[in-house]
Amino acid sequence: MKVKVFVILKEPYLKLWTSLCDGAMEVWIVDGKWIRENLEIDFTQGGNGEKYHFVPRNEIWIDNGLNEDEILPTLLHELVEQRLMAGGLDYERAHDVSSAIELAYRRIKYPEHPEYKEQHMWARVEDLAAAVVEMDRMGGAK
Repeated sequence: MKVKVFVILKEPYLKLWTSLCDGAMEVWIVDGKWIRENLEIDFTQGGNGEKYHFVPRNEIWIDNGLNEDEILPTLLHELVEQRLMAGGLDYERAHDVSSAIELAYRRIKYPEHPEYKEQHMWARVEDLAAAVVEMDRMGGAK
């Protein structure tokens, strides 16, 4: 069996944004450009340790290129995605579900934004209901 070993010569951490769950989960603002150049070209907006092997499992990374008003929706997406994948859901489904929840949040937070008025196929009420059922099945919705 081949084992990949990565040595990060420069830590991408820029600022601890917040801690969640009594410190069990940390949210970091990280150098997104450096990550794309050195670790993963497709790293955009944020990431979690279930999706990316180089992110510690108790951390959510947020790209420093985001505007301040993009941090909370991205954090919501990453937290839901991380929880669903930790519970056994594959990345594609976890990403779809977390994207639907993120878009619902954005529509509530920014109701007049033209991009969020548009109906996307993965942002239907049925998808949001499926997300709640999936999280409940894994013990994530209380």
